[in-house]
Amino acid sequence: MPLRALVAVIVTTAVMLVPRAWADTAWERYKARFMMPDGRIIDTANGNVSHTEGQGFAMLLAVANNDRPAFDKLWQWTDSTLRDKSNGLFYWRYNPVAPDPIADKNNASDGDTLIAWALL
Repeated sequence: MPLRALVAVIVTTAVMLVPRAWADTAWERYKARFMMPDGRIIDTANGNVSHTEGQGFAMLLAVANNDRPAFDKLWQWTDSTLRDKSNGLFYWRYNPVAPDPIADKNNASDGDTLIAWALL
């Protein structure tokens, strides 16, 4: 293989690997900042409440980053805490400091859609 071709292969491979490394680092930073040990995603700009769209988005990120342990934690918390057993949809908001953390029993279609998409 000529030197020029070898250099091209090395450079191309390096360029392809750099974004993956950045993505891995970004995902780890995201989890460190927003994901609680039990799998709850917190909205740090909104009193550390949680929303279905945050859970679904994080589940999609876990899939994209091939992080099955994180996905399982996210799904377990979402399913056990936010799922309305009567209809299978998810309560849209969770406030951990409220007397009733799920005071509003409505769902949000954006959150339900993101969760469903991640489960595919």
